[in-house]
Amino acid sequence: MTLDLPMTMASVAHALLRAVRWSQDRPYKVIVKGKPLWWLEGDEKEIGGFYTTRIVIADSRQLAIEPAIDLVKQEIDAFAENPADDSVVIKAEECIQLSGIVMRQIGGFTFWGKPVSRE
Repeated sequence: MTLDLPMTMASVAHALLRAVRWSQDRPYKVIVKGKPLWWLEGDEKEIGGFYTTRIVIADSRQLAIEPAIDLVKQEIDAFAENPADDSVVIKAEECIQLSGIVMRQIGGFTFWGKPVSRE
């Protein structure tokens, strides 16, 4: 496990501020789903989707969702091949308040492809 120093420092700072009641910010784990996602697989475009998780520090569950989705959008824009009329729809599936100090950001994606027809 690699220590994410900026995330750890922010988490510690917010934990200290909560202890003296100067801040209500807490870490949240936001599970995000996106579809349809077009990408190149060899010479063909594949259509599927993804799940991913991001950790954000926010004042409430509602305020945690937007920055998590923004982080994912920035990453997806780097490789998505969607046509303009079929953009990726990204939404939060779950948002969980965490306790303690967060030591690292969660990253990566779990992708799924389009179903294979069995004709």
